[in-house]
Amino acid sequence: MMKRSLPILFSAIGLLMQAACTGPEKPSAPDPAELRSIAAEQRLAELRTRAVLRVAVSTNGGKAAYLSQKGTFEGPEVEKIRETARKKGWRIFLFAVRPEALEATVRSGRADLAIGGLEAEKIRESLLTPLMEYQKNGKTFAFAAWSGAEELKDELEK
Repeated sequence: MMKRSLPILFSAIGLLMQAACTGPEKPSAPDPAELRSIAAEQRLAELRTRAVLRVAVSTNGGKAAYLSQKGTFEGPEVEKIRETARKKGWRIFLFAVRPEALEATVRSGRADLAIGGLEAEKIRESLLTPLMEYQKNGKTFAFAAWSGAEELKDELEK
């Protein structure tokens, strides 16, 4: 009886060792698009909660958006975003940012939008979301928001 059970015992030990060596299956890496979507939803929820739209204004915004001699931000893009924020019941916080730092300012969450004569195609190339697009002199301009900000786009463009 003992001789018959040894091969079964060795087989069982072998199977256990094999299972121990392979370990549990590793979870698959999260889908980047799903992560962007989750992050975008969180940012929009934070914006709605705080009710303050933080806007980075390019120091190279030209006539579209600029800091006047009086120390106030002016220009058609500034007026458009002020009107939009007013309609949403949000306050607005505008601050100047160098053009080369605009993308990082939006990506990091320090700003919800970047404005100042930004071309829509360049916004897309930088993997941000263009909002409130408009045409001028044959070019398409827009405001830049975080990647995946489609819900914000829908909300602001209503």
